[in-house]
Amino acid sequence: MNIASPVLGDYCSSCFYFFKTIESCPRSYIFDQGQFFNILLEVFWVINSVFPVAVFIALVFHSFSKKTSRGFLVLLNLLLVQIVVAIVKRIVAQARPVGACSTSFGYPSGHSAFASSLTTWLLLEMFLFHDRVPFKSSRFYTFFRNGSLAIAPFIPISRHFLNYHSWEQICFGLLTGFLCTVVFFGIVMSTLMHKGHGRFYGSVMVKTWKRYKFHDNFVGYHSKEELCTEEGDITDSQEDRFIHPVRDTVREFLQANVVCFTLRSN
Repeated sequence: MNIASPVLGDYCSSCFYFFKTIESCPRSYIFDQGQFFNILLEVFWVINSVFPVAVFIALVFHSFSKKTSRGFLVLLNLLLVQIVVAIVKRIVAQARPVGACSTSFGYPSGHSAFASSLTTWLLLEMFLFHDRVPFKSSRFYTFFRNGSLAIAPFIPISRHFLNYHSWEQICFGLLTGFLCTVVFFGIVMSTLMHKGHGRFYGSVMVKTWKRYKFHDNFVGYHSKEELCTEEGDITDSQEDRFIHPVRDTVREFLQANVVCFTLRSN
């Protein structure tokens, strides 16, 4: 356990309050040196470091303005990851690199966990879900997915070059985000989906969605679907059913190797 008091960098005192609050201070001496490429690179690192905060704020606004089930689940996943990161930081209590503009613990990296979590969620949606899922028809989804996947790899790197984390802290942050998201995504797919109509079930969950008038765009369309019987056999297709968002090939594999992938109703 490393609880050594960190030594703040000389440039930290000149950092704007906003950047200091979100732990994304640029190194002022880079700008003082006047080398254009280094200045451009420093700005690039800061932008990548600020990106998780911007995305989180945008998701909060989107979730409570559009009130979509998918937006809420993405936001909830990212929030849970940060809670896990905060708990681990308190337990491990490892200081950040010497000279970092932060006195908080640094193991694991929260920014890296965020980048890993968002990337994992988007990739799972992209490869496991078929293209008929409602939220995939949105142009914003395509823009957000491609933009996030392009920027995400640079977020952990920016944390190192801005001197906020060691590579060890970054790697553990990436692992934390990945594992938490895989677990939460699996819970969403296996616990919150009703067999018959694909909507969230359980008395508490149903009442919550209805009370706050959330729109279900995670499944939400009518078509034919193969349903599992109580014995796990496949029945004939039925009309006017909400199909599970996972691609048919994936579902067939799971149905052949798992007792019954599509959950039964309560």
